Amino acid sequence: IKAVCEPSFSQVIDLSLNENSLHQMVRKSYQSLINWGLNNLKIEVFDYSNYKSDLIYSFKNLHFSVSGKKTRNDKTWEIQGEMVKSREAFIITGFYNDKLLTAALFICSDNYCYYGVSASNREHFDKPLSHSIIWKAILHAKALGLHFFELGEQIFQNENIALTKNSKKELGISKFKRGFGGHIHQRLKIIK
Repeated sequence: IKAVCEPSFSQVIDLSLNENSLHQMVRKSYQSLINWGLNNLKIEVFDYSNYKSDLIYSFKNLHFSVSGKKTRNDKTWEIQGEMVKSREAFIITGFYNDKLLTAALFICSDNYCYYGVSASNREHFDKPLSHSIIWKAILHAKALGLHFFELGEQIFQNENIALTKNSKKELGISKFKRGFGGHIHQRLKIIK
């Protein structure tokens, strides 16, 4: 079997820092956006202790309405719900005027919390829907005693835009994630 190694980069936050230090790492322009969400969204954390069976279906429907298409099969959503029930993940939701506008799933191991999947209602992109959800997840992961919070892959634009293989959307998502602080860790992906 032939394989190649390819470098990848991921944004990782050290949860051993105190809450004040974590807050200081967040991009300054995000401070008011996080506060808006904390003050205006009804934010709930769902884990094994309060999981509701219809939660994953609401999340799936939000994701479908945002993407306009089915991006994954129903079984993967069921697996994610099972992960929450078995303490391997948690979901954070944000409601505005009693309507689910944003939700995200965070996968947990003994030491790590990984930002898995999220969706936010595009009709309300004039509001900072995701900022407070991710901030709340960072604090929840810290409260669980986890050591690291991984926001996920980081991609960068090549100086020669013609050589950049990633979309503007992917570059924007990476920039958004970097705004929560932490450090970029290099990893090697082994591809068969």
